[in-house]
Amino acid sequence: MGIYRLDSESKWDQISSGIPDKVLSVAVSSDKLYIATKQRGIFHILLEEKPLKVGDVISFR
Repeated sequence: MGIYRLDSESKWDQISSGIPDKVLSVAVSSDKLYIATKQRGIFHILLEEKPLKVGDVISFR
């Protein structure tokens, strides 16, 4: 499982590979990506190294 983004060049980029449970939703605020899971609560990932840009698409698998 992981979280990916589709950048403005139509390339998939893995943001995180360590999601321990089924992802229910994601949200972005400033430089953090929040991930709500079915049984493990909410996690956050700092996006300092790979900031999201307007137009990026987020996908979780």
